[in-house]
Amino acid sequence: MMTDRKFRIYLIIIISSCIILFMLAIRNTSNDVKVDTKIKWKPKSKNFFLDETGATDSTAKKDDTNSDTTNIDTRSQKCQKLCTVKYDIAKGYPPVANSGLYGDYLCPTMFRDMSDYVFGWPFSHFHEVVNVPDLREVLDCLPPVPILFSKGDPQLVRSFIKQLGDHVKPGFILLTGQTDFPSPGENKKLLDNPNILRWYGSNPDITHPKFHPFPLGLQCFEHAQGMLQFHNKYGENIKDKLQNNRGRMENGDFQKLAVLNFGETHPVRRTVKTQLCNEKHPYIECQNKLWTNNMTGENGKLSLLYESLSKYPFWVAPRGNGLDTHRIWEALYVGSIPIVQRSLMDPLFKDLPVLLIDNYEDLTEKLLKDTLIKFSEMDVNTKALYRHYWRANIEKFRSEMIKKYNLADSARFRCWGT
Repeated sequence: MMTDRKFRIYLIIIISSCIILFMLAIRNTSNDVKVDTKIKWKPKSKNFFLDETGATDSTAKKDDTNSDTTNIDTRSQKCQKLCTVKYDIAKGYPPVANSGLYGDYLCPTMFRDMSDYVFGWPFSHFHEVVNVPDLREVLDCLPPVPILFSKGDPQLVRSFIKQLGDHVKPGFILLTGQTDFPSPGENKKLLDNPNILRWYGSNPDITHPKFHPFPLGLQCFEHAQGMLQFHNKYGENIKDKLQNNRGRMENGDFQKLAVLNFGETHPVRRTVKTQLCNEKHPYIECQNKLWTNNMTGENGKLSLLYESLSKYPFWVAPRGNGLDTHRIWEALYVGSIPIVQRSLMDPLFKDLPVLLIDNYEDLTEKLLKDTLIKFSEMDVNTKALYRHYWRANIEKFRSEMIKKYNLADSARFRCWGT
C-alpha cells in the first residue's frame, strides 16, 4: 500500500506539473497577443487593417452596416485597368463632355456622363475622343445595380439588352436618350425583362411603373455656350424674370406676348403656324427660324438669339421630330414660359412655369395674361433644371435597390471615358 508520505510526494509532483503547464500556456498566449498588436483600428471607417497590406482583419464583423467599404479597391487587375474613373459620393462621376456649368445643364450628355457604362453613343459626331472598352470585357467589372446608358435608337437598345443578357444580376438601371425616337417605343416588351429595374428615357410614349421620363434639355455641344453667355450677362433667376415680365405686362410694355420661332421639322409645326400666325392672334409674333445649330464654335452668337427671344414672356413650343424639344428647355432657362401641348411628358413640368394646353387654337390673350400672373406667384422648382436634381433622383433609386437585394455597395468605378 502507498504510505501517506509517498501520496503527498506524488500529489506535489502532479500539482507542480500543472502549474508549469499553466505558465507555459500563458507565455504562448502572450506571444500571440504581440502578433495581434500589428492590427490597427481605423476609427473613421470602423474597420481593422493590417500594417502595410491593407487587408481587413478576419475577425471584423461582416455584418457591420456602418463599415465604409466604398474606399477599398478589391477589384481584379483587369477591372482596375479598364474602369479607372472613381465615383464621388458627393459629386458623382466627373463630366466627360463638358465641365463647370456646361455639365450642369440638362442635356443628353449630362445623363450619359452619370452612367457606369455607355453604349452606341455617336462620339465621332460630336468630335469626342473617348475610350469605351468592349462590353464583354467589362461585364464582370460593373458595380452592383449599374447605371447603363444607351443611345435611344430602338435597334441599339435591343442590341445592348441582348448583349447584357443575364450577366448583370439582380439588374440594372437603363438610361436612353440622344434620339428623336420615342421611349420605350417599339421596345415596350423590354419592360418585362426582370433585369431592367428601372428605365429612364426621353420622348415618353407609355405610362409604366418601371418607366420614368427624363427631359431632352439642351444639346450641350450646340446650345450650352450660348446659354452660358446669356446667363453671364442677364443672370438665371427665373423667378425674378417672371415677376419682371408681369410688371412689364401690367405697364403695357409688351406689344406681343408670345413668339413663334421654329423650323417645320414635323407636320404639327406647320399646322400650329397656320393656327396662330394670322389676324386672330395679334399678340403673337411669328418669325422664321434663320439659325442653324452647329458645333464649330460659331454658336457664340446664339446668346444674341436667346437675348432677342427672351424679350417675349411666352414661347410657342410644339413637338418636333421627337415629342420633347430643345425649345421648351431653352425657354425655361431664359425665364420665358413655353407653351406645350399636353402629353405623357406632363410630369416633367411639375412646379415649372410651362403653359400646358390641349390645342394651340385654345390660346387667347386673356389666357396668356392670367398664366403669367399665376406663374409669377408660384414657387418655381428650378432644381429640376440642373444635374444635381436628376442625379439625386436616379442614385436614390439605385440605393433602394442595393438595400432591397442586400448588396454590398463597394467602391464604384466608371467603365468608360478613361
